[in-house]
Amino acid sequence: MKTRILLLLLGGLALVTCKPLVAPPYLTEITPSQAAPNEEITLHGEILDNVSKVVFGKNGTFFDATPKAQTEFSLRVVVPALPKGFTEVRVSNDEGESNALPFTVLAPKLVLGGFSPASARRGEILTLTGENLDGVTEVRFGNGVSAPATFKLEGKILKITVPNDARSGPICLKNSVGTFCTTDEFNVLLAPTLTSISPTQGVTGVEITLTRQNLSNARVYFDAREVAVKSNDGLVLKVNCPTFGVVILASVKVVTPSGEASIKFTGAPQAEITATYPAGLVPGSALTLRGKDFLDVASVQFKNTSVPASEFILDTPNSVTVRVPAGTQSGDVRVIHQFGAGKSTPLNLLRGTTGLTTDNIAASLTTLTFGSLDSCATSLMAFCNQGKLLVFLRNSLPCNETHSTSEKIAGDIYEVFADTRFKLNVGATLKAEKVGSSYSGFIMLLYNSELHTGNVLKDGSIALVSVNSGTTTKLCRALPAGGGTNLQVLPLPVAKSLRCGACEF
Repeated sequence: MKTRILLLLLGGLALVTCKPLVAPPYLTEITPSQAAPNEEITLHGEILDNVSKVVFGKNGTFFDATPKAQTEFSLRVVVPALPKGFTEVRVSNDEGESNALPFTVLAPKLVLGGFSPASARRGEILTLTGENLDGVTEVRFGNGVSAPATFKLEGKILKITVPNDARSGPICLKNSVGTFCTTDEFNVLLAPTLTSISPTQGVTGVEITLTRQNLSNARVYFDAREVAVKSNDGLVLKVNCPTFGVVILASVKVVTPSGEASIKFTGAPQAEITATYPAGLVPGSALTLRGKDFLDVASVQFKNTSVPASEFILDTPNSVTVRVPAGTQSGDVRVIHQFGAGKSTPLNLLRGTTGLTTDNIAASLTTLTFGSLDSCATSLMAFCNQGKLLVFLRNSLPCNETHSTSEKIAGDIYEVFADTRFKLNVGATLKAEKVGSSYSGFIMLLYNSELHTGNVLKDGSIALVSVNSGTTTKLCRALPAGGGTNLQVLPLPVAKSLRCGACEF
C-alpha cells in the first residue's frame, strides 16, 4: 500500500510521521477481456487490496460482484449473471470508485447433461438436459454433420426432433460462445432397406440371400412365418426357405428395432418321388419316377449324372420316364423342377443274372431279327408273351416292302416295328434304339395301349416294365413249331409255324 509523509511543527521542532495513503482504486486491465457468466476474471490496477465492491454495468443497470484473492495490484472476481454484450467494470473502496474499463459478457457456456432415449428413429423426439440451454441456436447430429434439427426448450430440457439425415454419433449444440457436443454417442435407428433377394424363387431348404443395409438385429418372416437367420453382417442376411404346400407369392419381411422392409419371393413345394419303375437303377435302361408336385420338371438328378427335360422319354403330370445314363452310381435321385430340387430318394443299381439288371442286359447288338418270311425274305422278330405270339416285321428289300419306320425320340433314333401284317389281335409296336448301324439294346413297347420300357437281355429275350403300373413283362423268343431253336424261312400262316415256350418271369 502506498503511504504519505506528515510533517508536524511542535515547539519549533519538525516531527515526521508515516501513515497509509487512503485513495480510490485505479484499474488498468481486465484479463480476459471477455467471459461468460460464472467464469472467473482478473482485474489489474492499483490500490486493489482494500476494494470492497466490484460493479458490472452501465446505463443504469448494475450487477454487484464480490472480489477475492486480492493483492495491491490485482483481484479476481466471478462474472455475475449478466446479459451478453458490452458493459463496464468498476471497483470501489471507502475512498471512492475507480475508473471504468470495458468488458464483453459472452453467452453462458452450455453445460450438457444426458439425453434420452439413447437410440431413436429419424423423426422421433429425444430430450436433452443441461444448463444454459436458452441460448442454443442450432442442434446437429452425427458429430455436427446432419442438417439442423428442430428443437423446443422447456425449462432446462431441450426437446429435439431427430432429423431425416441424422447419423449416429455425438449430438452437437451451438450458441454464441461456440459448439458443444455430448460425450456420449446417440444411436440413430435406421429402418432396414432391401434391394435384392436371391434366388427369387425356391423350395424348402434353399439358401436365400437378402441384401441392402441396416439389417442388424433383424428377424425374418415369410408372410406370417418366422424363419431362423443363418448369418447377418448388417448388409447381407441369409436364411433358408421354409416349407410350402403350394406355389405362392410370399412377402419376405425383415423386421428390426428401427422398422421393417419387405420383398417378394415365390415359394413352392418340393417334388416328391413316391414310386420308381423299376425299383432300382439299370444304366442304359429306363427309369420311371412317379410322385407329386412335379411342377414343370427341368431335370432328373442322380448321384453323379443327370438327365435334362429335353431328353425325357415321357413327361406327364407327376410322372417322368428317363434313360439312366451310363456310369450312373447308386445314390440319391431327385426331380428338379422350375423352383428347385426335390426330396431325395435313394436308389441302388439292380444287380443279378436274371431279369432286368445291370449285369443281364445286352448292348451293341448288330441285329434284332432272327428269322425271315416267305420268298420276300422279310426279316422278323417273333416273341411270346403269356401265350400270345408277337411278330414284328422289318423291311423286305427283294419285294420292296416297308414294314418298319424311323422315329426320333428325345434326340435319339429308333427303328419302329409294328405288328400289323398278321393282325393277331395283340396290338403291339416295338421301338428299338439305333446307334449307327447297331442297336443299343434299349426297347420301348406299346402293348395294349400301355407303354413299357426295358432292354434286350443276354439270352435274347426282352425284359420290360410298365411306366404306368410298374408291372414287369418278358418277351421270350418264339421257337419253331417243328422243334429246335433255329428260325429260318417261315411258311404262312406264321401262327402255325411257331410255338411259345415257358419263359415268363
